[in-house]
Amino acid sequence: MGDTLAPGTVLRGRYVIESPIQVGRFGALYRGSDTLGAARVVLIREHADPSPEAQARFWEEAALLAGLDHPSLPVVLDSFVEPSGRQYLVVLGYVEPHLGLVLAQKGALAEGEALVWFGRLLGAVAHLHAQQPPILHGHISPGRIVLTADGTPHLMGLIDVEDTGDAGAAQEEMPFLAPEQREGRADERSDVYGLGATLYALLTGSAPPDARARAAGAALKPPREAVKAISPQVEAVILQAMALDPDERFAGPGQMLQALERGAALSVWHGAAAPDRIPHSPSWHVLALAGVSVAALLAAGALLWHSTQR
Repeated sequence: MGDTLAPGTVLRGRYVIESPIQVGRFGALYRGSDTLGAARVVLIREHADPSPEAQARFWEEAALLAGLDHPSLPVVLDSFVEPSGRQYLVVLGYVEPHLGLVLAQKGALAEGEALVWFGRLLGAVAHLHAQQPPILHGHISPGRIVLTADGTPHLMGLIDVEDTGDAGAAQEEMPFLAPEQREGRADERSDVYGLGATLYALLTGSAPPDARARAAGAALKPPREAVKAISPQVEAVILQAMALDPDERFAGPGQMLQALERGAALSVWHGAAAPDRIPHSPSWHVLALAGVSVAALLAAGALLWHSTQR
């Protein structure tokens, strides 16, 4: 892309550009603020192709993202086209760091701590897969997840800019990509691989070897060899999700969640359907450890949060 927008640039009389996050051949992603709204942080995706075809694709994408109804998926605040023909999509941003930075600074999360909210992340991905046609995320990793102060995980990356040429960022993503993605193929099971690799990193504090290295003979160290406190049942779920053969993985995040339920005696979704079968407008459900008082408080807080959103 040509020149990026300078810090301080104001779009639509309200959105202030702070800094670029990604810059690609045909667009850029910026961090900014909304001077007229309550959002402290916004993400602004700019697409520079002014052609009618590009504008039609933009409006289609904006409508698709705005129609997603899950608290862990992006909240579209605005979409517009400038007189120049450049298109802008504005989504809610977060002040908290992504989990890639949290892991680098603080190390592995405790299993119980991670599983409390990981079910909601599985639900978000299931909601994407339930769309017609299914939406594949394709780049699930700790660096694409923000955990806000209320305990809600937010899955980022759906408005990322392609063709950035950032070799460092691409290399960081490699451990979380399914092997078929390196060959230009992907389906729902590719996201399952990313979810398994993400849970592996969250619980061990280290990224797994990338799939290409594993296919060439590099061993995947079982999670419990790194952290003995990880339960055998959760380890088994991670290893199945990260199978090199897609047919050996869970078919979707709902099956993965059901395996966590069975294996770790987890109370999930308040008895509702598993995520692969959730409706397109699911209510917010909580993954909580059965019989633990802290989890009961978390569930109560989630119900209170849900009631305030009505």
